[in-house]
Amino acid sequence: MKKALQILLVLVVASTMVQAQYYTTSFEEFNTGDGIVSTAGHPWQLWPGSSVDALVTDAQAASGSNALEIVGTNAMGGPLDIVIDFDGCHSTGLFEVALNMYVPSANDAYFNFQGTANPGSIWTLNGFFVEGGVSITDGTNTEILTFDYTPDAWFNLKIAFRFDAQAVAFFMDDELVGNVPDFVGTICSMNQYPTSASTWYLDDVTYSVNGATADDWDADGFTSDVDCDDMNPDINPDAVEIPNNGIDEDCDGEDLVSSVYDEILNEMSIIPNPTDGLTSINLDLRKGALVQVGIFSITGQQVHSVNFGNQTGKAVLPLDLQHLNSGLYLTRVQLDDQIITQKLSVE
Repeated sequence: MKKALQILLVLVVASTMVQAQYYTTSFEEFNTGDGIVSTAGHPWQLWPGSSVDALVTDAQAASGSNALEIVGTNAMGGPLDIVIDFDGCHSTGLFEVALNMYVPSANDAYFNFQGTANPGSIWTLNGFFVEGGVSITDGTNTEILTFDYTPDAWFNLKIAFRFDAQAVAFFMDDELVGNVPDFVGTICSMNQYPTSASTWYLDDVTYSVNGATADDWDADGFTSDVDCDDMNPDINPDAVEIPNNGIDEDCDGEDLVSSVYDEILNEMSIIPNPTDGLTSINLDLRKGALVQVGIFSITGQQVHSVNFGNQTGKAVLPLDLQHLNSGLYLTRVQLDDQIITQKLSVE
């Protein structure tokens, strides 16, 4: 009978020495019927007061022939209740946990992250899997994110915590399905607990601390080590920089400032923005200029244009965009030979 501990401590030497933690198991090192806590020990443990272990099974497997079976026999929950300890509590750097899950139809699944070393005091995040839908709730059990899964099929769930950005990203089969911004919390362990008389399966369980790889959270083709805002797909090193909006779209460290404000324009705004389709461009011009407006999709296709002719002073230029689909657009305002671009959201 083999042991389940596969913890690798990696020392990375740079200007300072940083310790990374890594754990993974596919349950192939166990025999069918082994209790994961009784056989493997750390990082697996029982919830305080629980005595029912989770057993290794060959009834399902995402890889190899074994998986871990989570079985609830009580309609009100439990009695099985196990915890994956993360070798301490974590609130800085990067942390990732990934696992393959199989939730049979007519069954549900549940996990939570604990925020203290001793489980049972602080629930940081909760995950409810019911009839193909996932609900992620915070420590007060308020829903903060939803996405889908497929019953009767294996899927990979990865949860990536970036504590420096106060954000959590959820990936299903390597596809980003949602971000939780403004996250403030501590991650100490992950609890697997059947909240009803249901059964589901885990396989290929992995976690890494501060050794987590850089991911492309917003799926724009740039990973978080080079993307200056990996929560926004419109911001990356290849993005078009929009002058004078105070945002560094192309991640070069600064917002582009156009001299058009000095030469022709005092101020420009789009009101309302977001809009239901009826909006206006408000200009305060230093001198007269020929004003032409183009509306472009994010992919660069022009979808609307208006020539407003020569304008002077303060001008309110109406735009009727009710024919456009909801989404984000770029408004290109040309004043003589000068161009200003701003984002416009149509709801």
